Amino acid sequence: MTPFLYFRREYIIVCIDVFFEILFLLILQLRFLSCCSLII
Repeated sequence: MTPFLYFRREYIIVCIDVFFEILFLLILQLRFLSCCSLII
């Protein structure tokens, strides 16, 4: 039971980490696109 809970917790942490990484990349992409549109 405990190892399963531990595994689940680790899995959730990894999911959150990946989620924030994707969010960060999306924000960077949006900023880059807005900069490009301003230049054009």
